[in-house]
Amino acid sequence: MSRLYPRSLLLPALLVVTGLVLCGLAAPSPAPQAQKGFATSNVLPDLTWDPVNADPIQLGEQEGSALLIMFMDANMNACIKQLDVVKPIEERYAPKGLKVITVCATEPAATVHPDSIFIEKGVEWPLVMWHDPAELERYGVTDLPVNVIVDRESKVLNRFGAISQYNAFSLEQNLVVALR
Repeated sequence: MSRLYPRSLLLPALLVVTGLVLCGLAAPSPAPQAQKGFATSNVLPDLTWDPVNADPIQLGEQEGSALLIMFMDANMNACIKQLDVVKPIEERYAPKGLKVITVCATEPAATVHPDSIFIEKGVEWPLVMWHDPAELERYGVTDLPVNVIVDRESKVLNRFGAISQYNAFSLEQNLVVALR
């Protein structure tokens, strides 16, 4: 029976392949640049938002505070219900350095007034109206609702979908880590 590869060539070929792999792995690679956006492990972008119920917010100047940024659609009940779950959490952790910001990331329907929803729910944290789909996508917000947890060093720790009573404990655990 004839062989395509003689045994005498097998060891040298294996050594060459191993050498190529090791050289490829050992080659210096550029240091990764911290990306800015709302995806996990990214650095918070330095955006300025002008809330309808508070003074302007410069995200780049929030270092030292943990943030929960809630991107929502004021036309979706799941987004509105989040406010009821987050309100007691915000009240519990605000004295420890938590800041909550809600970003209405869609154009509200003519019958929906996000600021009146805030008043009705007794919510006092900032409400930002940011309806630029291209900018939202650029910073990694492609689905709503999305809730972003940022630590005291302006690094995005985690993202959640809709917050409900079923995942509020997990949210709180992530906030405790962000507040360290």
